Amino acid sequence: MAALNLESRKKLQKIIPMLSSDQSGVVINAASAIDRTLKASGSDFIELASVLTKPSKNEDFNLSADAITLRRQLITAATLLNEKEIENAKLKLDLRTLQTALSKERTKTNKTTSNTPSRFFYFMWFLIGYWVGMH
Repeated sequence: MAALNLESRKKLQKIIPMLSSDQSGVVINAASAIDRTLKASGSDFIELASVLTKPSKNEDFNLSADAITLRRQLITAATLLNEKEIENAKLKLDLRTLQTALSKERTKTNKTTSNTPSRFFYFMWFLIGYWVGMH
């Protein structure tokens, strides 16, 4: 894992507690912000979880309940973020497909309507015929 600079660590210190929110949108946004911060420093969630739960060289380290909970939250957030990214990509593909179909339908409609006389044309033909018949 690339060493996190001071700025990245301060950002993560503010963002990580947001993962415990009851609101799924806050959790997704927090996970996304953590992901961006980690990528900017050349790291990822797995490496972050590994560093957070790894024993220190200078002290005998037992994983506390908080560290285990944090690791689980990070992994859950990363999974949730990946699922949302996949869902987002599928929705974008569906949107492009619908836009293409709509464009084809519009083109098809324009071709069929341009070759047939409009109602206005028939109405005007009727009025001219009526007017000529009156005079």
